[in-house]
Amino acid sequence: MNDTFQNAEPDSIAGEVKESISLAEESAVAELPLKEKLQFKLRQVSVWIAANQNFAKMIAIGVIAAVIFLVLFIVVVRSIMRRSPGWVVKFGIREIYFQEFDYYCRIMAEGTDEIPDDVDFRFKVSDSIASLISLRAQAFAEGFEKDPELRRRIQAYTREKLLRDYLKLKYPNNTPGEALMEVEKEISHNEMEIDPETYCLNDARHENFHMRPSCLWDQNIFSDRLYSSVYLSYHIREQIKVSDEEISMEYHENRESFKKAETFTVNIARTSYMYVAKAFEKNLETGMDFSDAAASVGGGTVEVLFDQTIASTKLSEKVVQQLNSLVLKSRSGILKTGDWYCVYFLLDHQPVSYKPLSEVSLELKEQIFERKRALLVNELTEKARRRNVVQINRKAILAM
Repeated sequence: MNDTFQNAEPDSIAGEVKESISLAEESAVAELPLKEKLQFKLRQVSVWIAANQNFAKMIAIGVIAAVIFLVLFIVVVRSIMRRSPGWVVKFGIREIYFQEFDYYCRIMAEGTDEIPDDVDFRFKVSDSIASLISLRAQAFAEGFEKDPELRRRIQAYTREKLLRDYLKLKYPNNTPGEALMEVEKEISHNEMEIDPETYCLNDARHENFHMRPSCLWDQNIFSDRLYSSVYLSYHIREQIKVSDEEISMEYHENRESFKKAETFTVNIARTSYMYVAKAFEKNLETGMDFSDAAASVGGGTVEVLFDQTIASTKLSEKVVQQLNSLVLKSRSGILKTGDWYCVYFLLDHQPVSYKPLSEVSLELKEQIFERKRALLVNELTEKARRRNVVQINRKAILAM
């Protein structure tokens, strides 16, 4: 042992001694109670800090600086959110504030039957609109409720812009006026009512669901055209009537659009041999049944199709002429088509005809109704533009 220490370098001897001491300390500490273990660890930390004072100071300064930066960031962001809703939009957190617009779009877009208690939900609209108007954080919503000034600023900025954004996203190929017409069609399928004192939208199907008085139904928010559409939805069935005379006139003016093509119902037998086709036709002329005629000439050489109804619009002119000759002369004939000889046996013939008025009257009535509806919307819009307000009936139910 002494020889070993004598021959060893001083540094290696010191290292071995430190390692032996460290192992001895760890084994001794492991046997101590928990309280004494913690005291021992604290003494170790104190010794390390005393030996590394400069590094410890740097860590403390970094922690303090991070806390100060976080506090300043929160203060600045809150100031931005209060004073400039436009900046909020640029920060990309617009969607968490617009609870009222959320409810409006939910109702307007064929929403679900129940409003969930949790505000963290998406509407049954397209993904792009859902990401724009969904409400994701309950805490932000509660903060919005408690801050009237923030609420007022956000609403003042968003009410027109959000409506334009919604229309642009949902109807990218329509003009604003056309898009609002589409909105009117959507909301007309829901059961809503307007409170004229607050312009507050209520869902008539759920008595516990009420929008706040500051909701978006305000004459300063929506355009005159949308007001006209809301007004029109309630009164449209009373104001627009479609008479039987109008339907009849529409039918005769557009009679060609209800034209039915000429049709032939036939049995067809085809073969690649001319003599087989002639034999088959001869059997038919004698009054033989179509199936029996096919069997008599050799079932393996003839392909048979029964009760084929064919519209003349799907046949070549030559085939139509051939089939018409069957109508005029006899009930069977041969026509060569490519490599095949086809024997036609006429079962029924329906000449060019037109759908009866009784069959298309509902379709025509809807067309006339929509045409009058568009004219009335334009008329009400012009009146609203002049008056700058459209009176909405207290009992206006937006259902058709």
